[in-house]
Amino acid sequence: YGQITGNFDAQGWSLGFLQWPLGQGTAQKLIQRIQTIDPKGFEALMGEAKAAELLDVCRAQKATAVSWANIRSVGLSRRLVSPEWAKPLEKLLTSPAGIQAQREMAQPYMTDARNDAKFYGIETVRGLALCFDIAVQNGQGKAGKNGRPDVAKAFGDRGGHALDYRRKLRALAEAVATTCNPRWSADVRGRKMLIVDGKGRFRGADVDLETRYGLSDAVLLA
Repeated sequence: YGQITGNFDAQGWSLGFLQWPLGQGTAQKLIQRIQTIDPKGFEALMGEAKAAELLDVCRAQKATAVSWANIRSVGLSRRLVSPEWAKPLEKLLTSPAGIQAQREMAQPYMTDARNDAKFYGIETVRGLALCFDIAVQNGQGKAGKNGRPDVAKAFGDRGGHALDYRRKLRALAEAVATTCNPRWSADVRGRKMLIVDGKGRFRGADVDLETRYGLSDAVLLA
């Protein structure tokens, strides 16, 4: 919940467990929702001056918000947020209001993921994780029953619904990777295949989702 990333991607700060960015306007919604849930706690955790400044940024144009965040980003490629902002922001994001707001904002993605997992016949923890990641990274409505035609075709060209469970996961991951922006195709494929395989090397690090997070093929409860 307390993850904070600086302006390494020209999106300003990205906040929370789904990394909502200022550049897309979603970090602003998250911040404003936290303030609505607990206005007194918001000011107490951020401090009066920073609370007012942050809310002003949320009301500004997205480009203005990104520029503001860029000045307050530090480190290699501006990947980090300056400590004077990072510390209170982490406290805010991990507060009860911060957790509630993030869960609320994540719910539409989870609804999509459950519907898509059912549509593809991959209603397991792993299948749900893959569909959730597609909705988050690649956009809601990209895959599934009412998804984009190019994804449906790419999935069908690889065997589609006739495939067994494991091959279906791989076909869906490939279909999404091959129909996204070519600039990000390799990254999308690596991220999706990490979920499909459960472990592997991604962005220069060895990752084991099964051991660390309990990713499995257990069937989802209704």
